Formats: sequence, C-alpha cells, structure tokens
Amino acid sequence: MKHFITKYAEDGKRFAESWLQIDAFGRSFCFNKKKIEI
Repeated sequence: MKHFITKYAEDGKRFAESWLQIDAFGRSFCFNKKKIEI
C-alpha cells in the first residue's frame, strides 16, 4: 500500500490531491481519493 500526494494548478487555481494505491495481481487499485483547493 502506498500513499500519494500531488499539487497542481488548473484554471488559475491551485489544488492538492491525495490517494491510497494498492498494487496487486499486476493491477493498481486507487481509493480514498481527496482533492482540496489550496
């Protein structure tokens, strides 16, 4: 299980997005995705 956080700009606004990722059986599964404006 891995936790990822990324920051980016979109339409002149800044956002931070985080999610949990599990790699199993040759596939990646993402869940608990959250996006906030900063």
